[in-house]
This record gives sequence, C-alpha cells and structure tokens, in this order.
Amino acid sequence: MLYAAVPVIIPAMIGSQFGALVVAWRDWPSMQSVRYRPSWLCLCDCGRIVAVAESALVRREREDCGCCTAYNDRLRDR
Repeated sequence: MLYAAVPVIIPAMIGSQFGALVVAWRDWPSMQSVRYRPSWLCLCDCGRIVAVAESALVRREREDCGCCTAYNDRLRDR
C-alpha cells in the first residue's frame, strides 16, 4: 500500500517565522540519501544562515541557530 506524503506548499513556508528563524528558501540535499528529509535554509535574527529540517520547524524543535542557547548559557554561568 502506498502512502501519500503530506503536501507542503513551498511558497507558504517561505517568509514564515519560527522563533528567531525566518524561512528564506528551500534546501535541496541529496535525494539519494537513505535518510532524506526536506529542509529549509533559514535566516536567524543574529544574521547567520542555517539549514533546518522541515519537521524540526513545524514541531518547534529548532527556533534559533544556537546563538540564543549560547547567550543563555553565558547568563546562567555568571
């Protein structure tokens, strides 16, 4: 039995904000990879560009490039 993947409307993702990340464009990794996952290139508020798996964005597992985590670690260690 074949299962249809949930369709993702690409233009709807572009420009969406997830925490400090704004989706800029689609990342096209190798389709021959066994563990292929759709991913997006996102711009962080700090200025970095980071590739994020689509599932991590939708589930809110990834909301920054790591800059906020490092900042919060520095505050905690004071």
